[in-house]
Amino acid sequence: MKALLETLTRISCRFNVITTLLGLGLAGLGLWIFVTRLAVVTDTDAMIEPSLPYRQAYSDFQQAYPQLGDTLAIVVESEAPELRQRAAEALVKALLADEKHFQGVYAPQTLDFFKAN
Repeated sequence: MKALLETLTRISCRFNVITTLLGLGLAGLGLWIFVTRLAVVTDTDAMIEPSLPYRQAYSDFQQAYPQLGDTLAIVVESEAPELRQRAAEALVKALLADEKHFQGVYAPQTLDFFKAN
């Protein structure tokens, strides 16, 4: 092993320009592969095997209730009910103004039933 390393070192020193160009070429190739092929998948649907029983049940649920897809639930909490109400109203107003990202807003605290209970 020592003889092999000595030989490689000797060849590298003797052909230093070629060694440097080869190293830069390999580094460039590695960078190209990194940029074009490496990806981070954060979609949990792609991470978990779709044939698992609970994934199949969830798929059936999504097909049965498509209106529940792409739903975001936001809970506003506060020790003071007045602060909670004002924050919720401000949030509803902001979400309603952003029609590009939100198709609709359901705010139960604005309904008479929830105001009374």
